[in-house]
Amino acid sequence: MNAIHLHLIITHFPIICTLVAAGLLISGIALHQQILRKAAYVVFIICAVLAFAASASGEQSEILLQQDIRFSKELIDAHKKFAGTAFVWSVISGVLSIAAWYLENKNIHWARAVTVFIAIIALLNFGLYAWVGYQGGVIRHEELHLK
Repeated sequence: MNAIHLHLIITHFPIICTLVAAGLLISGIALHQQILRKAAYVVFIICAVLAFAASASGEQSEILLQQDIRFSKELIDAHKKFAGTAFVWSVISGVLSIAAWYLENKNIHWARAVTVFIAIIALLNFGLYAWVGYQGGVIRHEELHLK
C-alpha cells in the first residue's frame, strides 16, 4: 500500500463524518436533545483529526502522482485547493464544537447560537467535501470527464 491508497481510504471519512455529525447536530437542535448535540461535537472533532490525516496523505499522494505524466497537474491543483478549504472548515467546526461543548456544560445562553452556526458550517462543508471528492475522482477516473 502506498500513499495514494492510504489517501483514497482516509478521504472518505471526513466526507461521511461531516454529514453524520450535521445530522446528529440538527436532530439535537430540533429535538432539544443535548446528548445528540454532544455526540455531534465529538464527531466534528474526530472529523477535524481525520481531515488532517487526509490532508497529510494528500501531500504524499501528490508527490507520487507528479512523477506520472498521465495525471494532470491542473486537476491535482484544483482538488488540492478545495481540499485545503474544506480542511480549514473542518478544523473550525472541531474548534467550535469544543467551545459549544463547554458553553452547554456551563449553561451559557448563547450556546444555541454557536450550535446553529456549526450546523450551517457543517452543511456547507459537506457540500464542499462532496465537490472535493468529485474532483479527486476526476484525477483518476476518466468516465467522470464525460458530459
